[in-house]
Amino acid sequence: VFVVAFLAAVPIIPKHLSHRAYRLSFMGTTCSSLYSLYSQYGKPRAWNMQALQVYFQTIIASKDFIYFVYCLTFVTSHLCLKFALIPILCWSFEHVAKFLRRNFSRSTLYRKYLEEPCVWVESNNTTLNILTSHAEIGLGFLLVLSLFS
Repeated sequence: VFVVAFLAAVPIIPKHLSHRAYRLSFMGTTCSSLYSLYSQYGKPRAWNMQALQVYFQTIIASKDFIYFVYCLTFVTSHLCLKFALIPILCWSFEHVAKFLRRNFSRSTLYRKYLEEPCVWVESNNTTLNILTSHAEIGLGFLLVLSLFS
């Protein structure tokens, strides 16, 4: 998701490839957040209204559900706002850093080239979250303006 979102944001890439990478990055994030929700919360115990209500009340508060709804909104939209990729890039950046740190911490290649950026990402997590929230606020203003134009 990180590489595809990066390709969608780079202005040098041709427009049709950039648009496909844009949609693919949102689809990939939608699938990964849905899988994360399934692996963390599982399926509902029963398929009646009361059990589904309890199940969704626990899921709605999670960060993965918010990313799922966010990405689902932009996958189904015909607007191509590259600005919407900033939260996806930050989210995938955090996940890539955690994955590399957890699985490749003993590798010499990781220690030589990737340890410092991964430590920077983990130590500046708050900064990435602030960037994400500012991008989401700006995106909200862009969406409101696009309604009137």
